[in-house]
Amino acid sequence: MSLFSVPEYPGMRVTLVRGTDQPVQVVVESVAHRAPCPACGQWSAQIHSQYTRHLQELPVGSLTVAVELWVHRFVCPTPTCSQHIFCERVPWAPPHQRRTTMCTARLLAWAWDMTAVATCRVAAAEGIAVSRSTINRLLVRTAAVAGGGDDPPTALTIIGVDDWAWKKGQRYGTLIVDL
Repeated sequence: MSLFSVPEYPGMRVTLVRGTDQPVQVVVESVAHRAPCPACGQWSAQIHSQYTRHLQELPVGSLTVAVELWVHRFVCPTPTCSQHIFCERVPWAPPHQRRTTMCTARLLAWAWDMTAVATCRVAAAEGIAVSRSTINRLLVRTAAVAGGGDDPPTALTIIGVDDWAWKKGQRYGTLIVDL
């Protein structure tokens, strides 16, 4: 017999934990009865429908965890708003993401120290399924956010340029590096 501690999900209610085999399925349901419209900021209490998201969570011990997240769709109360129906925002599950923020943070912590291939190997050993291209996209996204400060970009003084052909006469690539 093993003990399974369900992670905390603020603003949510854990309704079911199915855990006879891998991955352990945690069903989480929203308890919010109103939410702000992302376009105009007006709060709405008129629920339109519900939808399900499937997210990968950090492993618990040797168990992989999959979250089935039930959130609401709301109707915007502002008649002139461009977004008539909107989805409830969950802070620990960003829109269009397949992982929780904690799982993404763990992957990024590894990815900043290793190559994408090595990060994939470590993630697979820990029970997190991720591809090399996903790791690279996460790194590019976080580098763009981190580098997007108030400092203007500085002019490059020394650069390196490399050209190559993937297929002669059809596909070429160029790499420019700030030396």
